Amino acid sequence: MIEHAKNEGQLRLMLNAVFSPFNCYGLQDYIPGAIEEVITLADVYVARENGIDIPYPEPRIKNGIKG
Repeated sequence: MIEHAKNEGQLRLMLNAVFSPFNCYGLQDYIPGAIEEVITLADVYVARENGIDIPYPEPRIKNGIKG
């Protein structure tokens, strides 16, 4: 079984690749914040799938997700 830190690191690398086209539009400052949001949502999703009923957090986009 892959340890959590390694698994999260691999997910971050993949998300960085997915978001890389946004660099072309000058949005590179927003990519780290967006990745953090996706990781948080993925953690909650996995917990809920495993029977742990925790609420989804309020989106930080209201305050901006820049880095």
